[in-house]
Amino acid sequence: MVQLGFDSELICTVCNSEYNRLIAIIKVAANDNYETTRFDIDIDEERFKLNVGVRYNFRSQGNVHLLYSCDSGHYHFISFDGHKGRVFANRNELFSNMASHLNKVDSDFEHLNRFHLIGEIEAFLNSLKKEKSI
Repeated sequence: MVQLGFDSELICTVCNSEYNRLIAIIKVAANDNYETTRFDIDIDEERFKLNVGVRYNFRSQGNVHLLYSCDSGHYHFISFDGHKGRVFANRNELFSNMASHLNKVDSDFEHLNRFHLIGEIEAFLNSLKKEKSI
């Protein structure tokens, strides 16, 4: 859930820091079976594509997630998801869980470089794929 502070500043959802930086923009493509088909991840003007199918409760174009990191190194998302012409903000459990995963992995705050970040996102998504098949 997005937290806003004084003058509508974005606040870290973990520590309430007012100092946050945009790390990545993630666009999700999904199919009619409520599963993801592709994650397009833009970091520093470089695009990474992950083709991972996991359960996704939205099925529309316009599924965009902004990954932020605060000065203390916590990751958090602002999410926008479309479903049948309606847009929902910050109701995506997948991305809330992804932020929790990234915060556990990066607990020492030696900030994840872009390749490690992509690897951790992919590992998280693959773990969900395995859970689904059990």
